[in-house]
Amino acid sequence: MALPRITQPAQGATHNHTIAAQKVFKWDPGTVTPGYWRVKVGATPGSWNYYTGPAIAEPNHQDSGVMLNPKPLNGKTCYTFVEWGQDGINFPNQGDITSFICKP
Repeated sequence: MALPRITQPAQGATHNHTIAAQKVFKWDPGTVTPGYWRVKVGATPGSWNYYTGPAIAEPNHQDSGVMLNPKPLNGKTCYTFVEWGQDGINFPNQGDITSFICKP
C-alpha cells in the first residue's frame, strides 16, 4: 500500500508561512480511500504541537487554512503528515512524514 504524503510544502522546501498561498497544504492520497483526512504539523516527526487541522472530506486533498500556533522559530525544521479515518472523528492511520524549513 502506498501511504499518503504531504506534497505541498515539498520535502526539504523552505516554507514562508506569512504568504497566503503557502497556508495551503496538499497531499497525494497514495492508494488510500478514506472518508476523511486531517493534517498535522509539529516540531518533531509524528508530533502536532503547531497545528491539528479539521476533518476534510474525501475527495479533497488540501487544507487551505493551515495556521501554525505557536509559531516555530525561523529556520526550524518542521514535520507534517496527513492522517485518515472513515467517520471524521477518529483518525487511526498516519501517512508518511514530510519535513520542511519554517519561515513563520
